[in-house]
Amino acid sequence: MQTLHLNPTPAPAAIENLAGQRFQQGQCVGEIKEVMRAKDGWVLRIMAADDAFAQLFHARIVPKEDGRCLLRIDEVPRPYYTAAVRFILTHISCVLKE
Repeated sequence: MQTLHLNPTPAPAAIENLAGQRFQQGQCVGEIKEVMRAKDGWVLRIMAADDAFAQLFHARIVPKEDGRCLLRIDEVPRPYYTAAVRFILTHISCVLKE
């Protein structure tokens, strides 16, 4: 699975503002249903859909000591790595880099 690097670590307010945002490009749709604070960073509950297939999964934003941050798919539930999943992860990383 893809792990994206965010440099520098986004502000907590920027991460919290992701909740409820919906993104669409062609047949790919993604929505961030919930943003939760965790011991090691943040957990995002995400819905991704393309064509007639929709799936719910979690992604983590984990700050590192060197000032970088990782955005990665959580282990459970592990989604099928469809175009919609790739789209929403890439879009989240672009939004947080702004």
